[in-house]
Amino acid sequence: MPEPDLLVTKFTLPPLRSVLLHRSHLLEVLEQSRSLPLTLLSAGAGFGKTTLLSAWASRNTDQVAWLSLDEQDNDPIRFWTYVIAALRHSGPRLSAVGEGAEALLRSQQPPLLTSALISLINELAALAQDTTLILDDYHVIREQAIHDSLQFVLDHLPTCLHLSLSSRVDPPLPLARLRLPTPESYTTGSFTSKDGTTIGYRQLGQGPAVVLLHGGASSGYYHIQLAELLADTFTVYLPDRRGRGLSGPYGEDYRIQKDVEDMDALLTKTGAHLVFGVSGGALIWLQAALTLATIHKAVILEPPLLVNDSLPLAYLARYEREVREGKLAAALITGMKAAQMGPRIMNAMPRWLLELITNMAMKSEEKKGSGGYVPMRELATMLHYDFQLVVEMSGKLESFRTIGAEVLLLGGSRSPAYLKVVLDALEKVLPRVTCIELPGLDHAASWNTDRGGQPGPVAQALRCFFAEP
Repeated sequence: MPEPDLLVTKFTLPPLRSVLLHRSHLLEVLEQSRSLPLTLLSAGAGFGKTTLLSAWASRNTDQVAWLSLDEQDNDPIRFWTYVIAALRHSGPRLSAVGEGAEALLRSQQPPLLTSALISLINELAALAQDTTLILDDYHVIREQAIHDSLQFVLDHLPTCLHLSLSSRVDPPLPLARLRLPTPESYTTGSFTSKDGTTIGYRQLGQGPAVVLLHGGASSGYYHIQLAELLADTFTVYLPDRRGRGLSGPYGEDYRIQKDVEDMDALLTKTGAHLVFGVSGGALIWLQAALTLATIHKAVILEPPLLVNDSLPLAYLARYEREVREGKLAAALITGMKAAQMGPRIMNAMPRWLLELITNMAMKSEEKKGSGGYVPMRELATMLHYDFQLVVEMSGKLESFRTIGAEVLLLGGSRSPAYLKVVLDALEKVLPRVTCIELPGLDHAASWNTDRGGQPGPVAQALRCFFAEP
């Protein structure tokens, strides 16, 4: 559908009435919600949803793409053609966005919808222009293919894009999975580790205790959706490892034994025998399982264990230098490249552009706030300790033959090859082990959806494994 054939009035903010009820508290809620992937305004006709969104958009300093939907938009090709056009009308940085996606939408039948959406998502991520896309009157959409395609976009939403929907009814999207818990939905606590360091945690749910331990470039809050998916059956504990959020600093004499002591104290406090860890957190549980008989079952997701030089370490000296020089965006990129993490488009982008985009994301986060997450600038320095873990645990593979706990090894089919090498090696040495590959997922699988995760399949694997006698 060529742009001249599109109704430009569908991209225009509805005019505000001269007599307008001032709702500053709701406008502030909308502003704060931009740190999340999706904002939904759901209410009956006449409640002022469109007026509220228009008032917020008119005073917003970042780009806003507006699309007023109608009954004729119940066609996936028409719907996404209009979305692309709305993004182009939002400002000069996006004036040519979506040309590749649009070409795929116009391709011969059947249209390559998923490929078009991947193209659009990758292009928006590369441009890194903070934009809010508002879809007004979404209740008129009844076509399931549109709901499914919108869910695909939400599952892979770039951090620079925020989606706002107004609707008279809740749309058929998995809102429970997308909804991040409010502080009222969990409690926080803390304990003192062996060396006197305070370790904080979040707690939610009811049932047998489970501890979920995060990796290096993250914190406990990255697993809040995974915890919610388990909370109907388990009491879930989300500790922040040292140097993050609720917990105290690492200290100068840091070794993995400090993490083991932290988790030993938490297991003692909570009575937990079931544990899950990803990346550096998985390494910590493997080491802890050698000495802590309190661990009965452990789910280990892709620990970065050195096996036959499977993990490239050439980047580490550069990372340390960039941290010392205060170049934290550069250091974060170097750390991600060392671990072969991040979107695949990173490999095709020049280094200067990656640093520019990362710096812009950091500045945007500083302006908007990071919600429950630890800011990226702080996380960039935390990678140092996980790299230290990797080096310290080098050559320890054979020691894991003595682990008595039952172990479930998890890996994503889209994760880096060196992590698959690690899981294959662990499967051969662990005495009581099961290994499962999660199709279509990567190293971030257990994270919240707004951080690129898909925690549903991980939660299902944990439920099945922990429920076995």
